[in-house]
Amino acid sequence: MLSMNPYFTITGHGRYVPKTVVTAEEIDQTLKLPTGWTFRHTGVQTRYVADSTESNAEMGAVALQQAMQSARLHPNDLDLIVCASGSFDQPVPFNACLLMQRLDWEQYPIASFDIDATCLSFLVALDVVTGLLMAGRYRRVAIVTSELASRSLDAKDPKTYGLFGDAAAAVILEQNGSETGLSVTHRKFETHAGGASMVRVEGGGNARHPRHYPFQDEDYCFKMDAFDLLRFTIPRFDQFFGDFLKDSQLKPNDFDLVIPHQVSRVGLDHLVKSYQFKADAVWANLDRYGNCIAASLPLSLSEAIDAGRLKPGGRVLLLGTAAGVSLGAMVIESH
Repeated sequence: MLSMNPYFTITGHGRYVPKTVVTAEEIDQTLKLPTGWTFRHTGVQTRYVADSTESNAEMGAVALQQAMQSARLHPNDLDLIVCASGSFDQPVPFNACLLMQRLDWEQYPIASFDIDATCLSFLVALDVVTGLLMAGRYRRVAIVTSELASRSLDAKDPKTYGLFGDAAAAVILEQNGSETGLSVTHRKFETHAGGASMVRVEGGGNARHPRHYPFQDEDYCFKMDAFDLLRFTIPRFDQFFGDFLKDSQLKPNDFDLVIPHQVSRVGLDHLVKSYQFKADAVWANLDRYGNCIAASLPLSLSEAIDAGRLKPGGRVLLLGTAAGVSLGAMVIESH
């Protein structure tokens, strides 16, 4: 058992997007929409789409291999793998097991499990993993998020069809033996289940098992009641974030970097206009990748690390919303 220590380091990170890029103009043409409609309504200029042979496990494996290479680690160096995604290749076995199979890591009996909180899966995993590191339960943990949103999109719903993209990202966290490093100083999560029916994929589980229901394509497509969801979520998010700031005794301009889930143009605009963050503090890549479900946060985090935005003495805010409706926020400080 390792000693208690609140500090950790991000020793490696990686990301992957498919080769196929789809532009907003191409989506307009495909769906026979007026030129500019998709970008105007979603804020997405380009998104990446996996081909028919790619899988969650394959995409996640590439991202994790990048992270392992950047950290100069061998599989034997990992104590735990957590896959944190809202999509999956198959119900059984779980994503992390399939990821290890894809990597041909059968000879490495690394502990693993999945976390699924849809778009907040990575943030929830980060909360769980940093707690495990602090408790000394594990020394070095990989969090892998791989999302194939495109497989569940319905071309008859242009507002979602143009919004979501495919991507994967991975980070490796390690318990820090010194009194410096990164630490989670504040965290808060809530679920408001009154919004559970506003974002959904209804088929594939036991409620609508294909053995008992005639197959209907729309049962397996992503559905989102966009306007109802906005009306439900925004006031609850504002209350949630206001309480978070009050409890943490922080103000919006106390954050050097803000990494939000890339939920939508409307959601990002509301965040920027409602709170007085520092100039250029908010990391936004929705226009380049679309909403990549849970992969949006670690994809952005990986980009921010490469850009040198996690600086000593800095304070980073990670936050987002998810189907449910769930809300999450976390502050990471560098010491």
